[in-house]
Amino acid sequence: MSIDSEHYPMTTSRCVNVGQTLAYLDVPPSIIGDVIGIARSYIIRVGNVEGGYSGDTFYDSKEISWEKLSAKLNRPTIEFTTVTKRKRRIFTFSKYLFQTGSS
Repeated sequence: MSIDSEHYPMTTSRCVNVGQTLAYLDVPPSIIGDVIGIARSYIIRVGNVEGGYSGDTFYDSKEISWEKLSAKLNRPTIEFTTVTKRKRRIFTFSKYLFQTGSS
């Protein structure tokens, strides 16, 4: 979900529509054919700051641990934020987000 979507502030920090993604990559739209949407199966959020809370997610999604996800995938899995190197928070799939984000 883009920063300029109706779901702000529960979004990524940049615009992620097709046109802006092509612009970020310096790819001319004239060479693109069909566009297929991609949905992240596990929602990620910025990690909490010490003594703070980075917010909730959608009503039909719940927070899980990286350890639980790693066990489900049968391989070690974890993500850290780019700048602060904080461990990201992770949540289960949100059907509500998928439906409203793709309409």
